[in-house]
Amino acid sequence: MSRERLWRKRVEAFERSGLTQSAWCRRHGVALSSLGRWRARLQATTTAQPGLVPIVVDAPRAVQVEIVFGPVQVRVPTMVDADWLARLVRGLA
Repeated sequence: MSRERLWRKRVEAFERSGLTQSAWCRRHGVALSSLGRWRARLQATTTAQPGLVPIVVDAPRAVQVEIVFGPVQVRVPTMVDADWLARLVRGLA
């Protein structure tokens, strides 16, 4: 198992535990500083937002566009304001 995968499992276990960081670390024999460092590192990688990708709608008669982002489905008119749509997509990420 890679170090990152090991620490991802540890961080997830800590977050589910309901314990304080110091209590969880004592119980599992993990250095408090290591847990903090890996939590920050993993959070930085999971909260990185993907960039928006330009799309071209080649059917000018389309009246709406459907965006599926995980379990969320959004249908918007093709004439929707691009800035508003970009803010919406960022909010879903």
